[in-house]
Amino acid sequence: MKAREERILADHKLARSGAQLEQLQKNFRLIHGGRRRDDVRWTNSNRPGRMPITEQNRLGLPPVGTIIGECELLSLMGAGGFGAVFRARQARLNREVAIKIVLPTAADMIENIAQRFLREIDLVARLEHPNIIRLYDFGETPQKLLWMSMELVRGGVLGELMSAGPVPFARAQHIVLQLLSGLIVAHEQGVIHRDLKPANIMLSRMGADPDHVKILDFGIGKAFGPGVDDRFKDLSNTGSVSYGTPRYMAPEQIYNLEVAPYTDLYAVALILYEMLVGRPAVGGETPFETLAHQVTQPIHFPAALLATPLGPVLLKGAEKEWANRYQTA
Repeated sequence: MKAREERILADHKLARSGAQLEQLQKNFRLIHGGRRRDDVRWTNSNRPGRMPITEQNRLGLPPVGTIIGECELLSLMGAGGFGAVFRARQARLNREVAIKIVLPTAADMIENIAQRFLREIDLVARLEHPNIIRLYDFGETPQKLLWMSMELVRGGVLGELMSAGPVPFARAQHIVLQLLSGLIVAHEQGVIHRDLKPANIMLSRMGADPDHVKILDFGIGKAFGPGVDDRFKDLSNTGSVSYGTPRYMAPEQIYNLEVAPYTDLYAVALILYEMLVGRPAVGGETPFETLAHQVTQPIHFPAALLATPLGPVLLKGAEKEWANRYQTA
């Protein structure tokens, strides 16, 4: 495995040339509808922007009042490149839930998506941990819409906290320890997230803790990705599209090589770096340039960061070579 990856990376000395970046663009569908896939448009009153009804209709989303599973859709909370999230009510249990619906335009691009989605989400539904969003139900509507219902968490995403600037050391450490705690349980059951990013990490108040972590979207990466990880045989090797967010993707993931816990841990290291430093560890003017930098550009660690107790941890977690990283959370 190591020799194979080294050979591929040696053959792909990606720089900033247009031809090489264009090849990355052909290999990775990381922009959908002209937007980055990690962009989310929020529609409730405390989020920036509102989605017009015409836009909701254009995306093929059901109207408010539609019954999906046992739940009635109450309001559209937000939409991204692959899915939309509704607030809904499950009348039988008298509780509010969140329902995520895969956009028809996204589902149409993925071969056998219904089978892959339902199979992968079935595995994720078995994950039980305080730091993993709890899935209640999932399925496919008569109109062929794929959906899953989950606990409705009130709070914001980590990205909102990070947008205000560097996060204090103790607070960042508290958040990451919870993130790792959830990953331990998922990895022990053979589930790799594949798309950890600040937008997939919710922070909510639990008792006196204002930063209780909930990890979102387990299983989505595998359902939409190529399924090449032989170590965790939860899906057949189908499809050819790499799934992830360029700013946090590990080199082996970019090249559709085997992924494992160390792939998620690379993303954790880059998220922690960004929390502490106040800027991304890896960036670029376009998503494709960011991909190129992920595999070719060393990460600059400020001396002040390396002098902290987390400095050596970050160095090891952000290694470009997977074999040199932490192998387990």
